[in-house]
Amino acid sequence: MAVVYIGIPREERVYSRALDHVELVAYKLSDRGFLGGILKTRISAVDEGRNQLVDKFLERPHATHLLMLDSDQTFPPDIGYRLLQRDKDVITALYFTKGDYQLPVVYRHAGKERDRLGRDVDQFQSLCDEVHRFLKEHQVSPAASACIINADDGLMRIDGCGCGAMLVRRQVFEKVGYPWFRLGGGVGEDFDFCLKAAEAGYEIWADCSVICGHIDVKVVGQAQFQAQYPVLEEMQKHLGDGLEEDLAEYTELDKEAVKARLANTPHLVVAQKWREAAPRTPEEVRAFYSSTEEYLFDLAAWNASDSFRYLVGILPDTKGKRVLDFGAGLGSLSFLLQGRGAAVDYLELPGILYDFACFRAMKLDVLDKLGWLRSLDDARERYDVAIAIDVLEHLVDLPAELTRISRALRPGGVLFFHNNFGQQEAYPMHVDWGPKWPAILSQAGLVQETPNTARKVRGA
Repeated sequence: MAVVYIGIPREERVYSRALDHVELVAYKLSDRGFLGGILKTRISAVDEGRNQLVDKFLERPHATHLLMLDSDQTFPPDIGYRLLQRDKDVITALYFTKGDYQLPVVYRHAGKERDRLGRDVDQFQSLCDEVHRFLKEHQVSPAASACIINADDGLMRIDGCGCGAMLVRRQVFEKVGYPWFRLGGGVGEDFDFCLKAAEAGYEIWADCSVICGHIDVKVVGQAQFQAQYPVLEEMQKHLGDGLEEDLAEYTELDKEAVKARLANTPHLVVAQKWREAAPRTPEEVRAFYSSTEEYLFDLAAWNASDSFRYLVGILPDTKGKRVLDFGAGLGSLSFLLQGRGAAVDYLELPGILYDFACFRAMKLDVLDKLGWLRSLDDARERYDVAIAIDVLEHLVDLPAELTRISRALRPGGVLFFHNNFGQQEAYPMHVDWGPKWPAILSQAGLVQETPNTARKVRGA
């Protein structure tokens, strides 16, 4: 006979709506004769909070399962019984991330990559396609934020998941041993547990028919994910797998060789090339970016990163507007915005980046749908929006170049920027314009409005 304890790691912010749902879950388990009790910890660090829950759970020799439910989620009342029915050692319900995009918190292992400190770190990729296919096939209503749907095909073998709605058998914790959860090593405490459980011989499963909500001021979940999926597909095409395929074809390397170069901390390789070349003058700097093949892989890794996708997600609306993609690199953003209905001019130095972007544009059949620029010398009040993501720190003549960008904007036009003026050890090519940035903006006739936008002053 199963005896289930509900474990809740309570953060400083506790949502009454979540606690109401936990009470219903407990009532249903009790009504069916499975509830052992409810365990709570108040946490300062999430890994330690989860470890304390497991400690309390293992102190009860009759307890067979721990159902971990986070205090910022909503749950279907019968989640405990449904997950028990699946008869798995480790199983999660389906829920989604908070923030700008709702991604399924169920993952496949995507190998290892070196992080910026040179450590080999496990990588996980959200199972967006599989989850979206399941939700569409079962016509899950957008109104369903916490429910169990009638589907026997929702069971999915995975490699990692969050622990916000997870049922774990006692023997898993006993075999894995303390600490069951640990932050560090480049992965979160939930992935750390999944890796340890897999190493101990246990499979990780998800039941997509058990759907939970995530409270982010409002409840978010599968409805937002389904609405955003076309945008996620668009990003994957231009910023993920499609980019790897283009690199393989352009460089005449096989896909595994491309993946290896992307995983081999390409920004550190570029940094070493920079130190060897030691460019000083603007001409030498431009020649470096125009000819260094390793920079292709550095930019490809950046374009595929969550940080770059986040910036794409907060761009101003560009549909129907004329847009300058300044320092456009591999062309990823230009292609994406053109597909969203913007009139885009790609601007990059002549050389390997420019040539590779043209190669990609021909493959996508958008070469003649974009403007292709090598300078802004002749641009006057042409653009509604100019975008410069992680490019301005590379300019040794930033004040003059920013004035040219401002001159190319129409009155009231917007500059969207993201700067990384620091990190000279990892990026010796960066120029630290940070202390002078407000003055440089002002001299160019731009007024900062948000952390990432500045508007051209009329008459500037």
